[in-house]
Amino acid sequence: MDLSFANARLEKAYFFKVNQELIKAMHEQEEKKLEHENQELHWMKCPKCGHDLKQTKLSSMVVERCTHCEGVFFDKDEWTQLFGDPESHESFIKTLHSLLVGDGKPD
Repeated sequence: MDLSFANARLEKAYFFKVNQELIKAMHEQEEKKLEHENQELHWMKCPKCGHDLKQTKLSSMVVERCTHCEGVFFDKDEWTQLFGDPESHESFIKTLHSLLVGDGKPD
């Protein structure tokens, strides 16, 4: 049996495996880079018009407001924190609250 042929096959298999691992690591690194760039591209941008959002103090919280269309955006639970229980307000506030955070009833 020719040992040099067997060794060459083992060496080829080894380098194939090493190259596959390197390629996988490079793809993962590229995906992380693209994800970071995508987040930077969309971070604090208005979902309506794409302009910058600035943080604005409203009552005891900070909300995001668009510098262009002046839309106001609330994070999760900020609407309830600001206006409290929707049962204590008029129907407009109840409707708006239901629209923004749901009525808690399953569909």
